[in-house]
Amino acid sequence: MTPIRFSRLGIFTFCLIAVALSGCFGTSPPSHFYALSSLRGPEPIPHTTSTGLGTIVAVGPLSIPDYLNRPEIITRSGRNEMRVNEFQRWAGALDGNLLRTVIDDLSMLLPPDRFSVIQWLPSVQGDVPITYRVMVDIVRFDATPGGTVFLEADWTIRGKDKAIALAKKSSISGTAGGAEFTDLVAAMSKAVEDLSREIAAGMTSLDQKTAGK
Repeated sequence: MTPIRFSRLGIFTFCLIAVALSGCFGTSPPSHFYALSSLRGPEPIPHTTSTGLGTIVAVGPLSIPDYLNRPEIITRSGRNEMRVNEFQRWAGALDGNLLRTVIDDLSMLLPPDRFSVIQWLPSVQGDVPITYRVMVDIVRFDATPGGTVFLEADWTIRGKDKAIALAKKSSISGTAGGAEFTDLVAAMSKAVEDLSREIAAGMTSLDQKTAGK
């Protein structure tokens, strides 16, 4: 019987194919998707509303840093190092999630019989009698798993004349209740709630001053 001989090139090619096939049939860890939670919760909370629109507060735009503009959750692993968590992802764009959360929080924090909170849309702003417009610029929003959450934001409130009526900077920190990403996102949601509370307090104070004139 004639012995089968393999050339070095043939053996190398066979090894490459084997490695490729092992990668094809290998399994990757499943991705997990998260969303920020608001004070409104998964179900509407019943409350009394007036028949009129009251003071209309439009929220938007809300901007985030470029490093957060991606589907993966970004965590801080050192003073100057950020980590992209490939299998821990946001369920949708983070800036849209943040905007909806702030709107929901403000809807619960501001008296519903006096305020109506909506999203600011340039296409319909001329058709809606907006009293105040809230603009939010997120400067920093990151955390260490099982550690501290940091949220820094610049925000302004503009009046009917579009002039800036109030401008502030919020610096918020909190601690995750555990080492899991569900604990991390819960702590980040609480940080957004604290930001919304500061905006609501500023809005209430500004509205009272305006009413007193």
